Amino acid sequence: MVTTFAIWTLAIATAAGPGPIAASLARHAADSLVVETLPPADDGWWRLERIRPGAEVVMSTTRDTLVPRVFVSFDAASMTVLNLRDPVLPRVAVQRLRDVAEIRSRAFDADRITVGFETDDRVRVSAAGVFVDGSRICDTDRIVERIPRASVRLVKGTGDVHASKAAVVTGVVLGELVGLGLLGSAIDCRIDESITGCRLQVFGPLWAPIAGGTLGYFVTRRVDETVFYRHD
Repeated sequence: MVTTFAIWTLAIATAAGPGPIAASLARHAADSLVVETLPPADDGWWRLERIRPGAEVVMSTTRDTLVPRVFVSFDAASMTVLNLRDPVLPRVAVQRLRDVAEIRSRAFDADRITVGFETDDRVRVSAAGVFVDGSRICDTDRIVERIPRASVRLVKGTGDVHASKAAVVTGVVLGELVGLGLLGSAIDCRIDESITGCRLQVFGPLWAPIAGGTLGYFVTRRVDETVFYRHD
């Protein structure tokens, strides 16, 4: 309705001639038309900044559904990801490109990829294509994907299970200390009174670290299914 009113107002103002009132009406009508074309309010796009460059994500676009990608960067208009699951890439190239995404993500910027870069293992990426040991593997845009914001429907975590390594190691260490303590107390254990209890104490240095590490794993276990962006 706002657009219709603006169009009619602009038409009346134009017909009225170049007078100040007509000019003012024309300016306001034009402003109304501009407002209509502005992007919608923030839809959570900027939450993508929570993703670490080089991290794996699962995303859906207007063309693909739930495909794995390696996140590189994003701006107001698009996001850049790497398709490292393409079978054309040898393993060494996959690892090196992931390293570059994690350490030097700006190397994939549109203005820099034209010149390109080369890793220590002779993996080169430029506007001319992706090269390994001097041989051209494929076009650059087959691996380095720049996806318009309007085409992105979903970006989320991979669904992989993670746990704190520090918590697991701490659990193992504490379990070992407990196990050694149980072993020391086994000296006072009388087998004829509690054979089961004595066995638990004697073998404490074996089962207690396992129990401690397992506890640390389950306490910190999480499934990486964070939804970073969803286009409603």
